[in-house]
Amino acid sequence: MNIQRAKKRELLQVALHEECDLAMKYAAARELQRRGKSRFPETVQRYDDREKRIIADLYMKGYRLRDIARRFGRSKQAIKDKLQEMHREGLPFRTIAMWTRSGYEPRQRAAVK
Repeated sequence: MNIQRAKKRELLQVALHEECDLAMKYAAARELQRRGKSRFPETVQRYDDREKRIIADLYMKGYRLRDIARRFGRSKQAIKDKLQEMHREGLPFRTIAMWTRSGYEPRQRAAVK
């Protein structure tokens, strides 16, 4: 079983009910925690100042929410909620950018004549 591609339901099944070795159960639980799908949202929404600064920098450079969430091991929705909170505190919205194939770097939009 590929732990990183498994769905949440499958991971819960392995972690709680499957008859398998302890290492597999631990890997499933660790993957659930990495994804930030906690039943206790207050643990997911805690960010220190360094994390906030890095999230803002990556967002303004044009990284996708999915990529930022993967980097921090949180869910996409948790990053989206944090960015909305940061927008209320004064973080500017990024401009429309065209994406490269990898989706990491924004390009300048060509001038239309």
